[in-house]
Amino acid sequence: MRLPPWTWKILRSRKTRAAALATAFVCLAGIVLFYIGANWESERVARQRLDRWRALKIQTNPNAYFLAAAAEPDLDLFSHPAMQATLREKIFQKSKALVRLGSETSMAEGKPANLTTWVDAPETTDEAAGRRWLDSDRAAEVFWLELRPAFGRPDAAWPVRDLESVGAAYQPMAGLSRYGCRHAVAEMVTGNMPEALSDTEALIGMQRLTSLSRPCLFSGVVASLMGYGVRNTIWEGIARDLWDDAALAAFERDLSALDPQRAAVLSLAGEMAFAESVLKGSGEASPAIDWTEIWTEESNEWMPRLRGLWSAFRPRGLARLEEIHYYDDLVNEGLLKDGQPRTSFTLDDFSKFQRLAGMPAAVIEYVPKGGTPHSITPEPPWRSISLAARMALTGQAGLGLLRSGIAVERYRLKHGHVPETLDRLVPEFLPAVPEDPFSGKPLRYRVKSDGSPWIWSYGINAVDDEGVPGTSEATGDLIWITRPPLHQ
Repeated sequence: MRLPPWTWKILRSRKTRAAALATAFVCLAGIVLFYIGANWESERVARQRLDRWRALKIQTNPNAYFLAAAAEPDLDLFSHPAMQATLREKIFQKSKALVRLGSETSMAEGKPANLTTWVDAPETTDEAAGRRWLDSDRAAEVFWLELRPAFGRPDAAWPVRDLESVGAAYQPMAGLSRYGCRHAVAEMVTGNMPEALSDTEALIGMQRLTSLSRPCLFSGVVASLMGYGVRNTIWEGIARDLWDDAALAAFERDLSALDPQRAAVLSLAGEMAFAESVLKGSGEASPAIDWTEIWTEESNEWMPRLRGLWSAFRPRGLARLEEIHYYDDLVNEGLLKDGQPRTSFTLDDFSKFQRLAGMPAAVIEYVPKGGTPHSITPEPPWRSISLAARMALTGQAGLGLLRSGIAVERYRLKHGHVPETLDRLVPEFLPAVPEDPFSGKPLRYRVKSDGSPWIWSYGINAVDDEGVPGTSEATGDLIWITRPPLHQ
């Protein structure tokens, strides 16, 4: 269709060209002012929030939080020569002793690990397999034995030298802990109980160190894995009737220093420690624009394209405002409760955060970005807070089961039979019967017809399944079983 001549006359006139130029100038000026205004407003709000958080005594400087010096040089575990060698050479990630994992402990079935599956050679007994396993990587054992006394010190600290080392420092701890657990079991089946005792006390020290000494969410996840290992190791000795009362009393003393609830709150404080560097722009840099992802011929959807362009070109001020909102929620919901410093998480808290995150119970993924122990997203931090709440509740339940199981075994060693109720353990073996955080009541306990003591927590589904373990964390109970035939 051809335009009439008078239309072309209007379009080519000086007034039209001037209006077009003026409109373009106004739009450009508006965009510039929008960018400047967003940056100015975000900087103003950031300063205001940082001042408020400091007034609440919340650490927002990662250098002050993670790099603080230990009270004494020899308490700085990160600087320990053996730890530096472990981090540098990745000794326990490459350990030959962990290449073949084999049978694991199954407390829920009352089933100890089968050590003959730990080695390639056709050994027929756990004792022979344990000796062969110990011989499989003596180089790793040297480092473990050198680090073990340091882990066992109650005053050991975990300050690192630079922020780039924070993630790298915690990553090998999981492998180190797994090696320590297996080393303890191998020592106990070969009859070397003093070494097994020292291993287990070091494992408890590792868990305390990782969960309570300048923790973050990443270290909290590692500490949770360590907790499973500690429980399995102590249970192996009880199931095999190898620990004496002195060893079990030592474990109870060491375990009393653990506090999963406090550790979970501190893990969120570790996330807050990155606030200052992130909000001031010295944290993680924005990723480079990948045009192949934003605009491709194969893509037929406009909204993903537009979102990609907006993410690439949006003002830094808007991104900073989203980060401020993230940290605000982290403080107001995670570190505070009703305006007061939070000391613990309840099942109601966990359910609330899961609901806000739009996630079913017990379904949480936490993947650190780029090896750093935090992952800032513009979304509300319900996943982070839900993860902390889950670690608090499952950690408290697991610790209660472990301490109760130890107390039941100590009672059996003294009286020749297990107690009829957990109340019989108080106050000689326990200061009080541990509370199940998933029910608000004492842990459940029952002596089965075969004489085996069963201790259980309702688990994360908050339903009493009468001690029946589930196929996943979202179903069934958390359980501790010690079967009498294993004591004969």
